[in-house]
Amino acid sequence: MSSEVIVYRYDGSPFATKVENILALRNIPYSRVNVPVVPPRSALLELGIPYRRIPVVAIGNDVYCDTYMITTALERAFPPSQKHPSIFSVRKDGAKSDAVLQARYSQTYAESQLFSFGKDTLPWTKVPLALAQDRFGTMVGGAPPPASYFEKLEARAPIARSGVTTHLDYLEEQLSDGREWLFDTVSASYADAATHMPLAWMRTFKTMREVFDKNLFPNVIAWLDRFDALLKEQKKTTKFTNIEASEALQRVGGSKLKLNVDSLIGFDETEAKRLSLTRGMHVDVTPSDTAKVPTSGKLVGLNRREIVVQVESSKGATLAVHFPRLGYVVRAHADKAAKSKL
Repeated sequence: MSSEVIVYRYDGSPFATKVENILALRNIPYSRVNVPVVPPRSALLELGIPYRRIPVVAIGNDVYCDTYMITTALERAFPPSQKHPSIFSVRKDGAKSDAVLQARYSQTYAESQLFSFGKDTLPWTKVPLALAQDRFGTMVGGAPPPASYFEKLEARAPIARSGVTTHLDYLEEQLSDGREWLFDTVSASYADAATHMPLAWMRTFKTMREVFDKNLFPNVIAWLDRFDALLKEQKKTTKFTNIEASEALQRVGGSKLKLNVDSLIGFDETEAKRLSLTRGMHVDVTPSDTAKVPTSGKLVGLNRREIVVQVESSKGATLAVHFPRLGYVVRAHADKAAKSKL
């Protein structure tokens, strides 16, 4: 099974780092394909997936987009055990897991509000201009801004740094009762991994070093250091192999490991009717906020949490691509070529 997990990523991607950290915490070996920081990414296009966010993870013949979708897929493929402990750790006060609460906290707070400060405090004038223009232009559906835009953005960074201290203050209070992990869990949880991601990223910026003040936020710094130490230990035994995109394409397309979409995801006719969709329809799935590049395919699975479309790779293999319902829009395929003839 471990040879079937392939992570499409690039160095420095906070969200790819989050997923690789979860793989380490769960002791799941994997292969990884390094892709360009700025699209186009031929490794994904050859799979039939123009989706531009990173990471993307293949487990056998199924491909998952969005880090929470990836995380739940890994829980399904590698059921919690002593060898592969769940990332949704149980609480110390009763062995119950707050998996849903952890997920929603992570999406609406750690990966949105908190992560946005990372973008606002990054020293953009020191970032390659093509990358900066992609993230503030193409990715949000606009024109690439001039270099002067990033000078103005960097001039506002002190305001953002002040905002980070407010968030650190709240986290300091959460940890002030002596708990080891954010949700007082037995081990590091999904909430810890999601919150660690933007903070560890910001902590690498020289301009942010004075913000992460051990005297002001001793519990937060201790928690960050504790998580880092745990990761370092786990990564000694969790192995990954770098592979070429061509090998990954062959592995994913030729894999015999296929999720039974009909039994595990199903097709909710009630939800489909609400969305004006039918099984087998050609649809587009698009993020609802930024990076609005649609992935087009045959709708084969739909429930209240998940969308599954079937796409075809450049080698003619059919793949199932999975998206979460929250944060994504699914609608009938927009045939631009046909519209242009009208």
